[in-house]
Amino acid sequence: MNALRIALTLDLDWAPDCTIDETADLLRAAGVRATWFVTHDSPAVRRLRLHPELFELGIHPNFLPGSTQGATPQEVLRFCMGAAPEAQAVKTHALLESTHLLEAVLEHTPVRADLTTLLPGVCLAAPARYEWKRKVLWRLPCAWEDNFQFDALRPEWRLADMPWLSGGGIAAFTFHPLTVALNSSSNAGFAALKAEGPLQATPPSRIAALRETGLGVGAVFRELVALAARDNNSVRVRDVLPTQNEG
Repeated sequence: MNALRIALTLDLDWAPDCTIDETADLLRAAGVRATWFVTHDSPAVRRLRLHPELFELGIHPNFLPGSTQGATPQEVLRFCMGAAPEAQAVKTHALLESTHLLEAVLEHTPVRADLTTLLPGVCLAAPARYEWKRKVLWRLPCAWEDNFQFDALRPEWRLADMPWLSGGGIAAFTFHPLTVALNSSSNAGFAALKAEGPLQATPPSRIAALRETGLGVGAVFRELVALAARDNNSVRVRDVLPTQNEG
């Protein structure tokens, strides 16, 4: 049986800096590694680079119509790589994927891994090799994503609700700094803030006013961080990729 490795990932989704800092502080205090999928540059994003022993930056391109990152896949990727030129991993906004987009990633970036696919409860022993036009991308599914719990028939708000973790392998989790800070159990808080204006401009006092108590994204995030700290089994995406010679 493969030992459990926890790959915590954070999709920024234009989150206010205060929520990025708050989430990073929780991880730093526990010594837990994470991969941050960047939608934009900001002071908080640049502060993440101060902790290379724990954090890596990936890109979170928005290929949807009307994207503020660009009008074409190449423009979007150029924008994202400008915010995180060191990125080795990608996860697309809204989990949008196609062979054409994967080809664009391989052609226009040095990215080596993709985590766009969501397969609930699926943990792989190692990333799967995806080869296209003699180029290789290593693909790893996410086994759990926070906002998918909001309307789930059986939401997994506690580790006890995730029996699939006992099987080992790489368990990739997707969180969002804003829903962690809000401890969201529904989309209500996020939707309210989005309706009020640009998310990046949201003040900490407004987030505090909407923060939920009890079970929610923040609570399960803290439980998972505590488990990863206890077992010292957190990994960044780059930590589970084959070496360049193997790839």
